[in-house]
Amino acid sequence: MSWEETLKLVFAGLASVGGAGAIILGISKYFGDLFAKRYEQKLIAGFQNQINDYQTKLDILKITTLRYSDKQFELYSILWSSLQNLKISADNLWEKASSKNLSDFSKQLRETKIEIEKASLFIEDSHYSELIKIIKHFSEFQIGKKMLINYRKGTNIDDHIIEQQMISGNQRVKERYDELILLIKSDLKKQLKGE
Repeated sequence: MSWEETLKLVFAGLASVGGAGAIILGISKYFGDLFAKRYEQKLIAGFQNQINDYQTKLDILKITTLRYSDKQFELYSILWSSLQNLKISADNLWEKASSKNLSDFSKQLRETKIEIEKASLFIEDSHYSELIKIIKHFSEFQIGKKMLINYRKGTNIDDHIIEQQMISGNQRVKERYDELILLIKSDLKKQLKGE
């Protein structure tokens, strides 16, 4: 056999093996791509399930938070209205210490206490503490005004010094509840703005 024939035979063998190799390589690539796509789809589906779970949890949290915020806003509005009515009653009692004004004030004080307790689950702890303080000051104001009214009924108001001491004591309490109402107003505004 000549070199030429040997080379032809070698090239023919290589060509036949190379063709089969190319076919095997092509089939391997096809199956490799197929398995890679399936694996990729499986990963994507797993990530999508995780995203869906997180989205569901986020939606539940959003609904719960909105429901709580709406209820809190509603209760803060009711409380603020009740506090303002109480302040108006206190101012009326301050202007004129009469049995009727004292009765109106006492009634509003009871209503405001009830509103605070009804709302206590939804209002911030710091606000609840401030509201309890303000009710305490309003109660002290009520006691002071009741003492003044009773004092005026029992005497002929010649003892001006005692009356002035009662009035100045009531004024200190009034100034304190005025301060607390402004503080609560500021806090409520911050709360409603989400600060």
